[in-house]
Amino acid sequence: MLELHYGDKGAGPVRTSGRTAILTAVLVVAAGTVAPAFSGTAASAGTAALASTAVPPSFTVAVDGALDQVVVDRSGHAFATNPARNEVEVLSVATGKLDAPIVVGSSPAGLDLSPDEATLYVADAQSNDISVVDVAQRRQVRRIALPPAPNGGQPLSIAVAANGTALVTRTASGGTSEGVPTLSIDLANGTVRERRDWDYTSSAGDRSVVKASGDRSRIAIVREPGPGQPGVAAFY
Repeated sequence: MLELHYGDKGAGPVRTSGRTAILTAVLVVAAGTVAPAFSGTAASAGTAALASTAVPPSFTVAVDGALDQVVVDRSGHAFATNPARNEVEVLSVATGKLDAPIVVGSSPAGLDLSPDEATLYVADAQSNDISVVDVAQRRQVRRIALPPAPNGGQPLSIAVAANGTALVTRTASGGTSEGVPTLSIDLANGTVRERRDWDYTSSAGDRSVVKASGDRSRIAIVREPGPGQPGVAAFY
């Protein structure tokens, strides 16, 4: 398991203009023991000064911009959205170094891998589309346009199921998911439709996020509650 901690001392994404986001990774093998990795501190934005001899179980890499969400593939690469730069940062756990970033749409937020991990899907908030990334080539190959959402909704979270369907949640103006339907995408042909069987008319202050199960047979959609509201979860 790879645990990724990013933001200012683990408190969340760094969104202040001109600051540097910090990405820290800890590699834990299945047995629960800590596997060796590199350790280092940032020499400058987007680079890491790695220790040449010490091999402790964690490392920190400085990234220019602000990190939002992250996924990790089985080959040991972490992909983190950087909305400030319209990129996906790529971190090699084996080396502790950043690979070249992947340019995507405007203000990327949520992201998820296909079941075979050959494709990365990125929800681009401001451009209101999904970037389709060829993982081997490390480049965007196309975009799936999303329909306009009520209340100025923007893509927030995406999860990919084994049957080739992706669910996308969106935020309304003010950062909530109130009154904004979840979207269902047929990834084979790019067809997008609204899912109104979910409680999309949630209370003000709520946000809905999605996450695929380990075998991708199910997708959980969770409403993060606003003040004084209960959390709600559903499964597709």
